Amino acid sequence: MRALRRLGGMEAAVSARLTAIAPALAQRGDIAGVPDDMLGLRLMVVEGETLVGPGDNGNCRQKRNAMTHAWSGLE
Repeated sequence: MRALRRLGGMEAAVSARLTAIAPALAQRGDIAGVPDDMLGLRLMVVEGETLVGPGDNGNCRQKRNAMTHAWSGLE
């Protein structure tokens, strides 16, 4: 948490390394940000119509429309 605060939060930390894109343009393998009470944003991977990422009991899935931010590793 301290490291994220020093970097300006999750969105700023990820944006420093990956290219921000509109969530509607996210494709399979891109990184999705969904609202999270503790971190502000929880990171997940776009699978297509769903997102997958770490949850309390292993991987969890959410519908694509939960995504509020997206990043691509491609430039």
